[in-house]
Amino acid sequence: MLMIRPILAAMSVALVATIGTASMAVAQPEKPRVSERVGIWTRTQFEAAQKRWAEDQQRFIACSHKLDEEKKMRKRRMTYHRQADVLGACMRESH
Repeated sequence: MLMIRPILAAMSVALVATIGTASMAVAQPEKPRVSERVGIWTRTQFEAAQKRWAEDQQRFIACSHKLDEEKKMRKRRMTYHRQADVLGACMRESH
């Protein structure tokens, strides 16, 4: 009876460890990388993404011009943090 207790304890610890690692593997499935997901896009998905990217690029160009105008109007130089805030706000507004 005295020898069975340590054996049962060791077996239960091993069982809990096995179940724990198995549940962690199931809980967090690995997502494919962006490059792999893009590789399986259909032609229409890719064309839609290109259209969105072109629109974003045009918005970014417009917001960059707006930022340049605002920097010219100021007497003091804008910090990089403030420039990023202005650019981000403009991109959100124009969306």
